Amino acid sequence: MIGAISLLLGTVLPFIVGACVAYAFGYTDPVSVTTIGAGAVTYIVGPVTGAALGATSDVMALSIATGLVKAILVMVGTPFAAKALGLNNPRAAMVFGGLAGTVSGVSAGLAATDRRLVPAAAMTTTPLRAHDLLWVSETPVATDGAPLPDWAITACLQGAPVVVRRAPRGTDGSVPVGLRGGARHERCAATVAANSITRVVSPEALAAQAASIAHDAPFAALRTLRALAPGLNALGWAWGPTGGAGFALASGLPVLHADSDLDLVARMPRAPSTAQRDQLVRLLSDTECRVDLQIDTGCGGFALRDWLASPHETLLKTDHGPRLGSQRAGMLHALPDDPAVAQTLTEAGDVLGVDTLTLDTAEALQSTVAVQLCLLIAGVAVARTLVRQDAGPDMAAGLSIGAWPAAVVAGVLAFSDALRLVRLRAQLMEDAYPSGYGMVAIIGLAEPEVSGIVAQVNVTATPAYVANVNAERQIVVAGNDAALAQVAERALAHGASKATRLCMAVPSHCPLLDAQADELAAAAAEATAHAPQITYVSSSRARALFRANHIVEDLAWNMARPVLWHDTLRHALERGARMAVEVPGGGTLARLAQGVFADDAVLDAGSGLDAVRQDALFAKRSHRSMSPLEHAIAENYALRRQYLAFLEDRFGDELPKTPTPRDIVKLLSLDEVEWRISRRHARLLFDGQSLQWIEDGQVERRWPAVSGKHGFNGKVHQSLKDRGPIPEGSYVALQSDFQKWEEAPAINRAACILNFISIKAGRWPGCTIAWGTRRVGLVPDPGTNVYGRNNFTIHGGWFPGSIGCIDLTNSMESFAKEFLLYAKDMELAVRY
Repeated sequence: MIGAISLLLGTVLPFIVGACVAYAFGYTDPVSVTTIGAGAVTYIVGPVTGAALGATSDVMALSIATGLVKAILVMVGTPFAAKALGLNNPRAAMVFGGLAGTVSGVSAGLAATDRRLVPAAAMTTTPLRAHDLLWVSETPVATDGAPLPDWAITACLQGAPVVVRRAPRGTDGSVPVGLRGGARHERCAATVAANSITRVVSPEALAAQAASIAHDAPFAALRTLRALAPGLNALGWAWGPTGGAGFALASGLPVLHADSDLDLVARMPRAPSTAQRDQLVRLLSDTECRVDLQIDTGCGGFALRDWLASPHETLLKTDHGPRLGSQRAGMLHALPDDPAVAQTLTEAGDVLGVDTLTLDTAEALQSTVAVQLCLLIAGVAVARTLVRQDAGPDMAAGLSIGAWPAAVVAGVLAFSDALRLVRLRAQLMEDAYPSGYGMVAIIGLAEPEVSGIVAQVNVTATPAYVANVNAERQIVVAGNDAALAQVAERALAHGASKATRLCMAVPSHCPLLDAQADELAAAAAEATAHAPQITYVSSSRARALFRANHIVEDLAWNMARPVLWHDTLRHALERGARMAVEVPGGGTLARLAQGVFADDAVLDAGSGLDAVRQDALFAKRSHRSMSPLEHAIAENYALRRQYLAFLEDRFGDELPKTPTPRDIVKLLSLDEVEWRISRRHARLLFDGQSLQWIEDGQVERRWPAVSGKHGFNGKVHQSLKDRGPIPEGSYVALQSDFQKWEEAPAINRAACILNFISIKAGRWPGCTIAWGTRRVGLVPDPGTNVYGRNNFTIHGGWFPGSIGCIDLTNSMESFAKEFLLYAKDMELAVRY
């Protein structure tokens, strides 16, 4: 464009401008005049055209400065070149000069681009993200409208960059940024005009500089960055330094100190998996300085340190504040390319009478109507995609608005009815409380503690209600601003780790919306509803509902009822759910589910439907008739992936595409019994009243038991050789000394006839009245004081009481069966 305009103007003005230039250089012939004039006009027009196209002043200045020498060379050398080429015709010489000037002008522009000084219009084609560093041509404006502090003005004059922070864009498109000075307290929130941005450097771009940092760099943060870079690169994520280290690498300004931390950001679509989490913990566990890593999912971010401490209580920080939902700009555009998605978007557009893809813009999502419709559409679209691929759910539940797509997926409501009702729901909620209300998340207190605080605050002037129980220690409270301020203050005083105001203007899931829920219920009653085709779990009641009218009523009233999400997940688990998939994705619900389900059994559809589909198909195929080992492989995804990796190395392309647990057992020649034995970890405890079987830290079985002669069962009698109980201490129950009853001598069999002499029935093997039919030998540990006694066992019999042994009476058969199946020696602790 610039070259064309320059050439055009060069054909009109050469005789005016060229004459002046030519005579200044001593050229008087027409050929020289026109040739020089064309080149000169090209150079004059270039910056003018750039300004017309929106280039900033520093770009034009750089173009002129870079091209000054080239301009002189062009104007002086072009006549000689034209004559050498035989261009004696003035018009031909003029065109040649214009082309030469155009080429030179373009090269000057490329030199400017190499220095990353490019027009702001080009910068804004890629969305800016939190932690990006910006250079601007205009002074930032403080968010509170006050003058910038002196240190901030100094930093701007030094050419210091500003950093993009999480906050909403201004109505004029201005970008929220943060300014920093040399001291730690020198921080300031501000905004910059989008068209003033001249350079953008992302943390990922700075990561490449880590390898060039010297081993003896003066600051621990830089040395730590160099040390961590290979390990972070190996994880395969986009990552980079932020904070002081990133600022110093990008600007060269002295902002680091001897005790500066290292701040990092990693870009990934969801929270790390268990394996990724363990890798990060190992990588960051032994560093020279403190490392703070932020995980950016694209929907928002969270600190790794907070997530490790409490994954299911970590809130997602977004540009609009902390939130629980999965809405984000462009969420409908980001849906997978699948026929089910296209059909869903088309159907939604027809019902709503709008272009569906206009609902997910940042501006549109300022309205809860667009937010709720987007979540409904995206949830149904992704679920339909999984269903089309034979990986649909067996159970559906949704948090808040998520209950509606869950009902559509379960076949209770038609999608068209759900769209109309959700639009009405959102409009009722948005109109109910335009301002002065909202919600606050209390982290670190259990529901009874928060309910107690809410009860103290909840009066007519300050209404407050428990709205969501998302996790055991993540409780959300709804109310007006004054009430929420009091709840937050009291919660922190009672030991809450955080009290965070959510980016929600509506006091949802409480009686403040009773009137709106009643109006929605009247409209919902007119919709055609069907019994669910899969299990539908209500998050308002934390139980499954089976009648269509009950589900529709529950949907309408869930805006005014608390969300019992943690209990809902537990109920799903108790009903047999073994995998939780968050749709449409975003990671918020997946983190909550990790507090109930195993980490590897929680998936986020936002991380890629192919992986979700494969795992869902595997889970569905796995829960048919299976052995205990096959069930373990199906439910333990870390174990399954370990086995599959081994099989892929061994069999390569010959491995079945989706091997079942039975395939894995067969291909690996795994021994069922051996595996079952090796995986179990159990021990025994005798407390004088019962024998307890403790496995994996839980008491799995308990049998009534006694030791010692009747009347001599207590600890005080343990030293009595002829009547006391088994002494306190540690023993080993031996599989090798497990004995069955055998035929006894005739005198013992005769003695068993009379109860009064049955206790005299002799040594093992004796009669069943005294011993039962099984016994297990016990060997005391060397540190156990047995008071000179021996022959300790566990056995049965008809009557409780046995000198120096543990008597299970008629429970011995049950214990013996468990002991045999365990197939390993067991530790026994005797503690009275």
